[in-house]
Amino acid sequence: GKRLNAICTLTEDDLTEKVHFDMQLPFSHADERLACDLQALEPFGVGNPKPLFAARDVTLRNINVYGKSRNVVKCVATDGYGTSCDAVYFGDAEGFTGFLRDHGKLKILYSPEINEYRGRCSLQLRIQDYC
Repeated sequence: GKRLNAICTLTEDDLTEKVHFDMQLPFSHADERLACDLQALEPFGVGNPKPLFAARDVTLRNINVYGKSRNVVKCVATDGYGTSCDAVYFGDAEGFTGFLRDHGKLKILYSPEINEYRGRCSLQLRIQDYC
């Protein structure tokens, strides 16, 4: 073990998971047309990663947590340019809302998608990651 560690050239940075995004995109450009164009590229997977966009200075309001295991956050996101859109986050809702409470503004990685609910279609942003 010690010898392996001595010859190992990996740094902590090499072991940190990296998240890649395609471009910074204000919410005003994340419209239903883009969501439909992205839908046409499905299915996403290893050889065809889902396009991700970045936005900074994002504030969230109307925050509600759903799901049996409380792992869905629905909210309204507003970017640094003042454009608002419905948004959803799937994951550790408690960690997400706690981070938001502590920081106020977020940088997010997201993808626009069409949400179909009871026959009604609307645009929503799926928040993939945040910091």
